[in-house]
Amino acid sequence: NGKPWFPLMMNYKALFRVKGFSARVSPDAYYQSNLSKDFQRISGMGFNSIRICLDTIPEKSNHKALYRAAEQMLDTAQLCHLKVMLLIKRPLDSELEIFTVGLLKHLAHHPALWAYDFFNEPLYFDPVQHRDKTEDYQNVKKWQSLMRENAPHQLFTIGFAEPIEVFSWDPTLMPVDFVEIHTYNPLRIASEMHWYSENCKDKPWMVGETGLPADDVRVSYEEQRKFMIQTYTLARQYHSAGYGWWYYRDNPDAHVFE
Repeated sequence: NGKPWFPLMMNYKALFRVKGFSARVSPDAYYQSNLSKDFQRISGMGFNSIRICLDTIPEKSNHKALYRAAEQMLDTAQLCHLKVMLLIKRPLDSELEIFTVGLLKHLAHHPALWAYDFFNEPLYFDPVQHRDKTEDYQNVKKWQSLMRENAPHQLFTIGFAEPIEVFSWDPTLMPVDFVEIHTYNPLRIASEMHWYSENCKDKPWMVGETGLPADDVRVSYEEQRKFMIQTYTLARQYHSAGYGWWYYRDNPDAHVFE
């Protein structure tokens, strides 16, 4: 509506659950909760946006049922005053492209959905190693066309892992609406933000993921609080268009402590 909006975003893991001809979106089993309760809590903590990682599609499932489930999930987010960035399964083959087009069309006018993330960290999760940069560009250009044709009211991005992605999924060249970066290493965060701010000047960029898991034993909650303040401050200094935290109720037993 012509007003500036800075996404304060929480990352959240979810999945489709299918039963017969119906489906619903449920929280990751680790949360042991429900969408409405979690979304209300996230909103109550001051977040205005949520990146929902919904990039697993059940095999041989009814596409229309999945689309309705995604819509109901967005309805829940809207009731909790949250805007949604939706991470989807990367449409790198024809079958996934068909599913993606149907999803874009079904959700095209939902007011809670502000952006799609088509690919989480290609540097690590691209099934083809050392893909040619020209091929990467053409893939993203095709996805941009899918968005323009089927979801013109939402923005489009992919989740870049770190600056060395420049050798393949080059954020300075990819035709996304904004660059979404994931940065974690405390020794590199400032330099990585600086790199994106200097090299992606033709489009907005935002922190889509950063975080420090804490259990108040190996890593204290105070250290976690300071990390969030420091990285948020850096993001604003480097003119980030948003800030996202990884992730809701992070598992303190995650591999990062190993």
